Amino acid sequence: MKLVIKVIDKAQAVNAIKTIRSVFKIGTEKIDFEGFLMEKHAEQYEGPKSLIVDDLPEWLEVLDPEDLIKYGNQYAEKMRLK
Repeated sequence: MKLVIKVIDKAQAVNAIKTIRSVFKIGTEKIDFEGFLMEKHAEQYEGPKSLIVDDLPEWLEVLDPEDLIKYGNQYAEKMRLK
């Protein structure tokens, strides 16, 4: 399964994340795509650790739509392997 999302602006990115989060459910346990994105942000973050949480919204705002699609596909693959 490949996840394909076309994102044009921030509002659509937020809606895409909400949709992905609601789609991936295993039993009653909800898989957290937002947490997956937080991990990706943390892997790339180079600033002070005390500011990592404050930097996340800005990182999401400037996240390239192609990267969001790539992360969505990685997330789908990760969930399929569980």
